Amino acid sequence: MKSTLCLGVLLGLSLLDLAACGTTPSVAPPPVLLRAPVAYEGNKEYLPRTVEAAHFHREGLSIRYAYEVLAQGVLPNDMEGVKVFGKLEVLSGDSVMTSYEVTRSLNGTIRWSLLFFVGQPETLTDLRRKALFAVRDDIELRMVGDAGLGVYP
Repeated sequence: MKSTLCLGVLLGLSLLDLAACGTTPSVAPPPVLLRAPVAYEGNKEYLPRTVEAAHFHREGLSIRYAYEVLAQGVLPNDMEGVKVFGKLEVLSGDSVMTSYEVTRSLNGTIRWSLLFFVGQPETLTDLRRKALFAVRDDIELRMVGDAGLGVYP
């Protein structure tokens, strides 16, 4: 009886793991901390959500955001992956008031669960997208931390 219960619990947990593989947790986006003109020409998904484009800022501030894929393919650790650099600057005229710089590297992974192959290897495109989101999320986190210090007017 006890071994049957344990087997049932293990089977239930393994099915839960399999069912959860395709889901992603939902997290509320961070608050918009700064509305100002934004200089950025990439995919809007990668722009930190703590900034929002506006035609003007009452104190003349502007935002400049850029990212660069530094490496894609085989990285120095002999694993296939992606390395991305992102930079967000808050400007007053031509002067940089605040700057955030982030570099993230991601390596390819294969997901295994209970000795069964449960997914496909991630492509370089998948890794690049994840790295760009990681850069965005890191900048957002830093900006939210700075907002408590009164950095943004």
